[in-house]
Amino acid sequence: MSILSLFDIGRTTLLTTRRALDATAHNVANSATPGYTRQDVTLSSIPGSDYSNIGSIGRGVTVGSVQRMYDSFTSLQLITEKSNLAYWNAYQSGSVKMENIFNEASDTGVYPAIADFFNAWQEVSQNPEGYAQRTLLLSKADYLADRLNRASIALYDLRAEVYANVQTSVRQANEYISRIANLNEKIASNPGALDLKDQRDQLLEQLNEIVKVSTFTDNQGRYNILVGGTPLVDGGNHYNLSVSLQNDAMRFAIELPSGPHDVTSLIQSGELKASLDLRERDVVSIQNKLNMFAIDLAAQVNYYHRIGYGLDGSTNNTFFNNTINNIDPFADGRVSVSIDTVNAGTFDQYRITYNVGGPGQQEGVSGLFWRIEQSSDDGATWNDISATAVVTAEAGVADPTYRNITFNGMTMRVDANQTTLIANVPKDTYVYQLNANAAREISLAFSDPQKIAAAGGDYVVVSSGNNVIRLSENGGTSFISASIQTGTYTRQQLAAALQTALENADPASTQGYTVTYNPATQRYTIGKTAAGSTTVFDWTSIITTASGLFGFNALTNVTSLTPATSAQPVYPLIPGDNANAAILGGLFNQAIVGGAKPADYYQSIVSDIGVQTSSAKTSSKFQETLVQQLEVRRQEISGVNMDEEAANMIKYQKSYQAAAKMISVADEMLTTLLNMTGR
Repeated sequence: MSILSLFDIGRTTLLTTRRALDATAHNVANSATPGYTRQDVTLSSIPGSDYSNIGSIGRGVTVGSVQRMYDSFTSLQLITEKSNLAYWNAYQSGSVKMENIFNEASDTGVYPAIADFFNAWQEVSQNPEGYAQRTLLLSKADYLADRLNRASIALYDLRAEVYANVQTSVRQANEYISRIANLNEKIASNPGALDLKDQRDQLLEQLNEIVKVSTFTDNQGRYNILVGGTPLVDGGNHYNLSVSLQNDAMRFAIELPSGPHDVTSLIQSGELKASLDLRERDVVSIQNKLNMFAIDLAAQVNYYHRIGYGLDGSTNNTFFNNTINNIDPFADGRVSVSIDTVNAGTFDQYRITYNVGGPGQQEGVSGLFWRIEQSSDDGATWNDISATAVVTAEAGVADPTYRNITFNGMTMRVDANQTTLIANVPKDTYVYQLNANAAREISLAFSDPQKIAAAGGDYVVVSSGNNVIRLSENGGTSFISASIQTGTYTRQQLAAALQTALENADPASTQGYTVTYNPATQRYTIGKTAAGSTTVFDWTSIITTASGLFGFNALTNVTSLTPATSAQPVYPLIPGDNANAAILGGLFNQAIVGGAKPADYYQSIVSDIGVQTSSAKTSSKFQETLVQQLEVRRQEISGVNMDEEAANMIKYQKSYQAAAKMISVADEMLTTLLNMTGR
């Protein structure tokens, strides 16, 4: 090896160790940079060119490669679990907000309002004529309706807030997508750009926190990113993600050159999936349950209130207003639609479209066709039910101003003449959901305390305390008992039940009875169908004045019934009558809402939300622990260890110093030779 070779080896060593020191310094400088992957320099010897039997001496050292200390398996695991963590964090945040809407920790929530409402009915039943009690009842009813309104509105606001947050997340995702596509092109033209790869992986990780994507690398080192097989990034090209509301349901699409491609069902994790599940599944479910509560509560209270009587003698008064969900006007307002006769237990959506020439049900002999579609999954799928619809127009009119469309037990009225409808074709399509606003729209129907129907109406409640009549068919020598089956009866139904009870009291008897009721006099008339011994009734066993339920007024303990008919009065409907108020107050303990007691049904709503929130918190904590463990594992592989870098720095520094010394020695050797030549 010549002296010049020593110079060359020293030079390569200086250059190589400087490169290694550069990498070490770069690692130290980026030790706190998010997403940075430690870079490691691999050194390779430069083989000599003089191969001899005794072995070849090399020509120094060079940089073999600079690599990212990157574990693809750990990184893939971390990306997946971070996406799941983002899902649970976003879901927990929304679930907590929903839980706060139904916070029953104070006495201002819906639950105490339910109890207060029915307690107010009990107060009225104890003093049916009391103005203060009636006024308090109206106040409690109004407060309950207001609490339901506020809870429903808060749920609508939460859905709006979730959608606004999703729009922000989608914009952020599109920014990440664009930057990844741009980095793809830079990396393809410069495969050794390690820092650009770190930036791209960091963006991919952040994108996965918003929406879970799948990724593969092409032969140029570019990432192709997909959502369920639909590309977001294709090499250097990228396609934006979009979100929109269709019939108030949130839908996601990827804007491909051929047009938007719906990917709503393909979104599997991340913040967008959490928002989708929260807004379109859980909040909607709670809304439907709250609407069911309002519908059933109003229906039951209204049923009993309508058949009672107020202090002013009025009857058939609705207590709660609860609109079915009026349909907004079509198009420019020249066409309006209304619907009634809706089943309370359904929350299906219906899409109504009319057109000229079909498809759908034809309206008379005109060219106008009506198409009705039904969805039970918030508009994800639609089934055409036009074949079961019946369209009838205003009879005897050449150009009817309205038509009725009957389907699924409902009737929809469309107010507009045919000329107006045809002029709006083909733009008039309307989607509506049944019972969607019941809790938001429930309200007190009147404000006059006198209209509260505390007095019993044309029905009677027979219980185990007032369902037995004692009678004797031998003039009072011996008595038998006639039992009426317990339950709620109209007074006409009770007449039939009473007649059956009398006839079945003594199977051996041949005596027959007739029982009729006169609503004008509020009297039952009991007659014998055959002459014979005198039938005697003991009325004392059925009189239950204190209960306010069914009973006869009797002046004597025993009343004889001759072959001629005998009339006995029922309790009169007087202001002091509390029968209806007692029944309405008792609804608190009756299964009138979704097969459960009102308070129990509402409490089940609160419990469901609590379970969801608790589950989300548990899952979030679990995911957080898992992500922390994976972060530690990745840090062990890819992170910068300052002690290790300090050791490398000393090692390369010593190598650099030795190389410099080598060059100095070679220089001295060369100087000696030159001096010797000069002699």
